[in-house]
Formats: sequence, C-alpha cells, structure tokens
Amino acid sequence: MKIKLSITTFLIWLAIAVPAGAFTIDEVKVRAWIEPDGDVIVNEVFHYTFDDRQEDILRTIHERGHEGVEAFEAYRVVGEEDRPGYLSAEDLSPVDVVSSANEMRMNINAEAGEYKIFYAYTLEEAVDRYYEYSELYLPFFGTGSEHDEDLYNVTIEVIFPEPVAPENYSAFFDDRNGRIVHQESDGVMFQTPESPLFTTTEVKVLFPSEVVPLMPAIAAPVSYEEAVEREEAALARAERFRGIQDAISPVMAGASAILLGLLIVSGVLFLIRKRRQRGDAIDIMTVDPLMLYFIQFKSASIQHRLIAGLYSLVEQGVLRTSVVSVGKKGLPEETVAFEKVGNKKDYTDAETYLLDWLFPTGGTFRLDEALGEDVHSKTRFSYRENKWSRLAKKEFQQKLGTVRWPIIVRNSLLGLLLVLVLVFQVLDRSGIWEMVIFTVVAGFLLVQSIRLPMRKRWAILLVFVSFFAAVSLESTSSAGAFFLFFITALFYILLIPIFTENLELNRIKSSIQAFRKVLDSKETFTITDEALDPWMLRAAMIKRRNANLKQYAPKDAGSLRDHPFTYGVVHRKDPFKFMSHMLKRNRNSSDGILIFDDGPANHHDHGSFDGGGDGGGGGGD
Repeated sequence: MKIKLSITTFLIWLAIAVPAGAFTIDEVKVRAWIEPDGDVIVNEVFHYTFDDRQEDILRTIHERGHEGVEAFEAYRVVGEEDRPGYLSAEDLSPVDVVSSANEMRMNINAEAGEYKIFYAYTLEEAVDRYYEYSELYLPFFGTGSEHDEDLYNVTIEVIFPEPVAPENYSAFFDDRNGRIVHQESDGVMFQTPESPLFTTTEVKVLFPSEVVPLMPAIAAPVSYEEAVEREEAALARAERFRGIQDAISPVMAGASAILLGLLIVSGVLFLIRKRRQRGDAIDIMTVDPLMLYFIQFKSASIQHRLIAGLYSLVEQGVLRTSVVSVGKKGLPEETVAFEKVGNKKDYTDAETYLLDWLFPTGGTFRLDEALGEDVHSKTRFSYRENKWSRLAKKEFQQKLGTVRWPIIVRNSLLGLLLVLVLVFQVLDRSGIWEMVIFTVVAGFLLVQSIRLPMRKRWAILLVFVSFFAAVSLESTSSAGAFFLFFITALFYILLIPIFTENLELNRIKSSIQAFRKVLDSKETFTITDEALDPWMLRAAMIKRRNANLKQYAPKDAGSLRDHPFTYGVVHRKDPFKFMSHMLKRNRNSSDGILIFDDGPANHHDHGSFDGGGDGGGGGGD
C-alpha cells in the first residue's frame, strides 16, 4: 500500500511540475538602447502560440544588472510590423498590466492562436561606468523565473547613443547555441535559435565611458584588457564545462537504463523464486525452536524464549527432558527438568552462554528453580537471561535477518546521485549558496537513509531534493540523463523491501501459515513418539488462542511421562504455562521486585501472520 501511494504521489507531482505547455514562444526580438545617463530603454516583441484560451500571461524581468524597472507597458501588435524600434501607434493595442516588483502580468483574454505582444520598459542605472571603460550586463534570460519557458529564434540588439568603432568595444554572448551576428558602430546584434528554459542567454558589452557622459564614474576593479581576458576566459570555461556535461550525460543515461532494466528483471525473478519457495506444514519440524520464537513473537516473551532456547538444545541431543515434582506453594505440582547429557561439535555463542549459565557443572536445570528465592538470585537471572537473549537474537538476525547488500547498493546509489548533482552544479557555475544548501540538505538525508535503512522516506526525499536541484541546471543534455537516473533510484528504493527479504524466512513464514491451517482444520492424524514433543512444542507456539492441542496427544496417559512437553500440555502444566506462573509469582512476591515485564498477553506478530496466539503459554484448553 505504501509503495502504491509513493508511486501515485510521484506521478501526480510529476504531472503538476512538468505540465504540457499551454503556449509556446516561437520568436523573441529584443532591442536595448543605452542612454547617456546609464539607463537602458528596452523594447521586446514576443511571438506566442496559445493552444487554448489564455486569460493572462506573465513577463518577469531579470533582477541583476540594474537598479529597478520603470515605465513598463504592454501592447498587442495588430499591424504587420513587429520589429522593436520600428513600431508605430497604429501597430499597437494597449493591454492592461498588473505589476509587482519585477513581475508583470498582462490581461489579454486571447483565444487559441498566434499573437505578438510588445513590451517596453526602462532598466535604471544598468551601466557600470568606470574612468577607463563602461560595462553593460544584460542577463535577459538566465536561470531564474524570467526564463521558465523555452524560447526560440531569439534576437537581442544593443544600440549605442552615438557611434562607437567596433574595435573600441567588446561584446560577449553567453549562450550555448548563440553567436554575435552583427557588430558595427551603431551597436551589436546577438542571435540564438533556441534558448531552453533555465539556461543562460546573457549579453555583456564593454565600451568607452564617453558614451554615457551623464553618469558618474568610479575606478575600475580591473583594466579594460584584463576585463576582456576575464570574459573570454569565462566563456571558454563555460564551453569546456558544457562539453564535460555533454560527455558525462550519455554515460549516465546508458548506465541508468541498464540498471533500470536489471532491476525490473531482478524484481520479477525474485518474485518468481519467492513464489516457488513456499513452505509446507511439515517443514515447520525442521525449524529450530528458538528461531521459531523470534519469527513468531514480536514482543518479549520470557517463557517462550527461554523454553525455546532449551528445547533447541534438546533437539540437538545436548539436553534431555523429564517430568519432576515441584512441591512449592503457588506453582503446579509437576514441571519439566532439563539434564545435560551430550555435546556437539560447534556451539554458537548463545548456546555456550546458556549452557555455562544454567549447567555450569553439567547436571540438571529445573524450571521451578529458575528465578531463585532471593532478590540477588532473581536479579542475576534477569541479567543473564537478557544477555543470552541478545546473543540469540543477534544470531537469528545473522541467519534469517534482513539481506544487507541491497541496502548497501541503495546507499551507494544515493551517494552517487548526490555527487553527480554537485559535479554538475560546479560545471554549471551554480551559486555557492545554492551548492552549500543542497549539500547540507542532501547530506543530512543521506545520513538518515544510512542510519535508518528500512525507512524509505529519507531516501525518497533525497531523490526529490536532488531532482529539484537538477531541474535548475543549465545543461540541457543532462536533463534526460538525470530524469532516468531519478526514476531508476526511486524504483530501486521502492523495491528495497522486496530485495531485502530473506527467502528462507519467507519459506518458514509460509510453513507457519500452512501449519496453522492444519490446526484450524481440526483433522485427526497420528504423530510418532519421536516427533510428539517437537510437534507439540511447535503447535503450542503457533496455535491460535482457542485451539485444543489435547486431541493430538495419545490416549495412553501413562506413556506421556516419556514426552514431558506433551504431558504438560495434557495436564495444563506445560513449560510455557509453568514459566508464566513463575513470573506471576515473582511479580506478586513480598519483596516487591519486578524482574520481568512481558507486555500484553498476546505476543504474536499479527503484522506477519493471521490469527492471534496465547502469549501466556501453549497448553490445551
């Protein structure tokens, strides 16, 4: 359900963030006149094609390179002439404008079709005048909101107030597709066939300060020659960085496509393999009782854990069980004793600790002596049982826990994503603060993803943050590559729960479900003497609350003493119930010490298995 919700949310967001354009801008003509006082008068004509009825349009003026926008006006071009500087009043029809700072909204009420809109405004103090030279920087279409649409056939003209010999001024055009097509004494013309959204289409002109005599001059930061060298070096560096981006992008796209294909194939194969590895009811007999405890019980259950650990050693031939008398007030008359009778080659750390604790010199361990009679012995038992259970759970996680390598691959993929975005930001000449903010936020999300590997939200947030950072990149060649990379990363993150599943654990879970169905069916069948106690132990751990296990015991009550666990089930004295009595007696003891807290009576993991269980023990009703 969570995976479906994440996919749906992403698709909805994608539909909102990248909608089909309601209009296109097919041609842009800009003419800028430098005034003697340093202001720049700008005339623009935008050619729009509206796919549907358009109530209004927005024109955002760049914020850099001037001290404010004044006298903004907008008109619909109704005549044939559409060149800025050549339009007359008869060619124009006024349009209502609502202005706010640098954003101008025009109410045009236009039907679908082609339209030409004329904009006129003044950029105040757009020229930086120095004693040696002056500088005009016009980032008409940069990486901000002033350039949130693709522009086609863009022409920009800069006109001097008086003639300037071409050899006396320098013009620069920062646009990956553009060029200078005209550089004469009256001015300079720049053209580009396409200016994709959020890319750079900026012009800069260095010219003699005599051209703007009415503007005060200050000392130049560098000489004219050095300023020219800097601009030429910056353009060359930008071109070189674009070349690197263009070289990396196909490799990234190809690798992402291959990885995406492998993920899809791997996911399908994994699901097929998972389906084929379903367990049967009989398979539960091969599952170690202690492993079964950790699978079956989500919260702590002392009686189940300790008994399962002891019976694990019984089934390995290390311990033997027998029925013994108790004779203590408040406890059943009989219980199970465990005697050390054998050894095996390789003990786990948990098994070694359990034997050293309960059988330090061999001999016998009785459940009625487990907690002891004084506070110190009870505290010592609590400490040792907790230490043993931690060792046992660690071994369980190593055998049947989450598969770790898919998480390592995911974290590596997220780290690579962060590095790639940073590299492209550097190549894209992004702002320092933009890169710092991205690094801090993305780095935090990456650390959280590593610390909490099964919480998908941090990894998904990192993908989205990286996506937003990549959207602002100027490189058009990287857009498709990054989009494919994001899809691959997001797809892999959503598949993590599948890839990290332990197939053996899934097989055991399906065996538990099959075993429980056998119990629910209430079918009668014969259990061999050798399998009686192991079967009854597992049935007591897996059964539903109202299941009656007595029906599966042999009718000859005398022979049951050779099967201590089954004997206890029949006589309501099984080890689980006995340990429950022990714990209850401990809580109600006069010393007031509470050693264990087993939580609620029902400890079964309902998230993994249908039906409940009686955490208080496995005895039949």
